[in-house]
Amino acid sequence: MLSVNAAASQVAIAQLEAKGYRVFYDRLICMPSNFMVHYPDRAARQMCEVAARKADHMSDELLAGKTRRHRPGRLICWLSRRIHLWQERGAQRFARSLTVTSACTDCGLCIKNCPADNIRRRDGQIVFGSACMFCMRCVYGCPTRAIQAGRFGFIVLKEGYNLARILNDPNLRGDYVTAQSKGFWGRFKRYFNEIEA
Repeated sequence: MLSVNAAASQVAIAQLEAKGYRVFYDRLICMPSNFMVHYPDRAARQMCEVAARKADHMSDELLAGKTRRHRPGRLICWLSRRIHLWQERGAQRFARSLTVTSACTDCGLCIKNCPADNIRRRDGQIVFGSACMFCMRCVYGCPTRAIQAGRFGFIVLKEGYNLARILNDPNLRGDYVTAQSKGFWGRFKRYFNEIEA
């Protein structure tokens, strides 16, 4: 799973290099799944804590001018491109299915927080374009839960994530993945335990 995600940047790198940029740093940071599968709060906390440590390490490497590039194999790149196309098309369909219920208070947070500038106010209504990135910030960030996903509602996590609550809970340990973890979570062991990985 991590190998496929590590290859996800290859599309963006190819586009940048086609424009004459030299990409010298490429690194993966894992975050909790935002659709279909809700990660346990301890796993989400561990991912966020590891991401912060890796970001610090990345900053140090970038300031030192270190070159770091993934070199995934052809099969992984091919699979990653297929997943990218599926996500791109799926995101467009997902965005077209979004509607706003009467619970909307017209606070504008969805417009302000959309990284793709995909949400606008038109004729007093919130409307969604087709530039969606599937981040679901609008759905999970709406304070009144007024944004509904129509026929794609099955992929939205009912409870979403409240990362601020998870990170500020003194009783919640971020130690979900351990040396004994197997299966799906076992794949994260090296990523979690080696900051430079």
